[in-house]
Amino acid sequence: MENLRSLRKKRGFTCESLGRIVGVGKSTMAKYERGDIQPSQEVLKKMIETLDTTADYLLGLTNDEKSKEKQPLSDEKAAEILQVAFIKSKLADKDGNLSDHGAQVISDFIVTNANILKKLINENS
Repeated sequence: MENLRSLRKKRGFTCESLGRIVGVGKSTMAKYERGDIQPSQEVLKKMIETLDTTADYLLGLTNDEKSKEKQPLSDEKAAEILQVAFIKSKLADKDGNLSDHGAQVISDFIVTNANILKKLINENS
């Protein structure tokens, strides 16, 4: 994620301390920062709240650390932002073939969203 590391440091967090707050380990936070993996919607929301920023800034879609009209991140917006991040990350090689990393990212994305969908269905039943 484009700006996660610099903002984490600016706010005085270590990978370990921010990870503890958002519910992931130190190594997972480092993977987010390198762009090796993408956070779940829940983790992304917690990072945004903790770092007092926007998803667009964390994902490098804007240079504005805070939006002018900061609003809670809806599940739909979080999903849209994550989709853009997947596209921006290196999921495919230069010939357009899906890499092993890309396949894993997409698989994780599907599992996460399937779990969210199940939860929403159960809540509305």
